[in-house]
Parts: sequence; C-alpha cells; structure tokens
Amino acid sequence: MFGLRLKELRGSRTQDDIAAQLDITRARYSHYENERSHPDPEMLVKMATIHKTTVDYILGLSNERIPYDYKKDVGLSEEDRKFIADLLSLPPDQRAAVRAVTTAFKKDNSL
Repeated sequence: MFGLRLKELRGSRTQDDIAAQLDITRARYSHYENERSHPDPEMLVKMATIHKTTVDYILGLSNERIPYDYKKDVGLSEEDRKFIADLLSLPPDQRAAVRAVTTAFKKDNSL
C-alpha cells in the first residue's frame, strides 16, 4: 500500500524530482516506492509535507488525501474545533456510528 501511495502522489513527476525535494538519491526513493525499504518517521513527515497530505494517507491508514484543517473554519469556537479534531481522529467505523447518532438527533428535532 505504501509504495502504491507514493507512486500515486508522485503523479507525472519523476523519481528524481521527488528525491531531490526529499534530499535523497533517486535509488533510495525507488526503494521506498518498491517497498524494498521504509522511511524513518522524519522522512515520512517530509514526504507528507511535499505531497500536501498526511502520513496516515501515505501509510494507507486513511483514505483522506487532503488533510482537514479545522482551524480554517470561520465561526467555530475552540471547543467545536477540538470536537471536530477528536471526531476526525476516530477510526472510520466509529465516525460512522457518531454520524448515525447525529442523524437520529436531527430527525427527532425536525418533528
């Protein structure tokens, strides 16, 4: 999964282009894409930064490619922002359960 995500994120750019941005050799980057070796946490953060995504997405732990920046939401209180951040950190099945509960509350309040 990790290698496939790197290839997807690279798109039409060359391995040389990405390797230069990461300050590593093309061969080393190729080993990452082909899953012959794995980057350390610092390299993962660099990769996420240059691809404007999250480490979780690169590792296949999330399918959300574009990170949600709850701080940009205008009009939300700090408490609401914290709630959203906590909600987004839940596994997908738990988020679905929260969504089901909020949908039920909305239906009850519309009567």
